[in-house]
Amino acid sequence: CVMRPTTQFVNGTRRYLIGLEEGEKMMMDKNIIIVPNVIPQEEVVIGGDKYPDRAVERITNGFTSAFEDSFANTYYFDMLDREEFGIPAVKRFMWLEDALYTKPFSELNDNEKLALERYHKLAKVIYDVDAEW
Repeated sequence: CVMRPTTQFVNGTRRYLIGLEEGEKMMMDKNIIIVPNVIPQEEVVIGGDKYPDRAVERITNGFTSAFEDSFANTYYFDMLDREEFGIPAVKRFMWLEDALYTKPFSELNDNEKLALERYHKLAKVIYDVDAEW
């Protein structure tokens, strides 16, 4: 379950998953990995709140508290680790989607290298979930 860190995406994703939990969509026994995506790495202040720190806090608290005791589905919060939170925004990736995989590692900037590491982390989470089943 991938979402951008905006209020609309976060609230919409939570409402959708709560609907699943309440049987609205009758989805049960699923593995759901929560993956915040396009996380800005530079700090921005909006309405007195520092972002992305505020988004990290809101997403982490909102999802782990709402779904960690789920009986219907299994949720994985590995990508909500405060030290390795989600997948960072990569400006070049928005225009050259294969940049992370076609450019030599040495030609990637620090943010792109970080994104690639996080994609590898996500791939490992998916692999581990699959291995459990």
